[in-house]
Amino acid sequence: NKTMMTKDDLEVLVDKLGMDVVVTWLEDIAYEKADHLRCNWQDEHGAKVWDKIAHALCRASAKIWQLKG
Repeated sequence: NKTMMTKDDLEVLVDKLGMDVVVTWLEDIAYEKADHLRCNWQDEHGAKVWDKIAHALCRASAKIWQLKG
């Protein structure tokens, strides 16, 4: 029986760690998912989708770091 994470739980993480860290972690997860699909399932299409998500998160993370100054 898995415990579901809620939006409030995510907000707590953002409050504790910062949005920059959370977005960077999401970026890492997306790259890992792409790698998993490529290596274990030979799913290049799915991997490319996760790569695009990771790139978008990378751009968002860079922007957040800029805003933090």
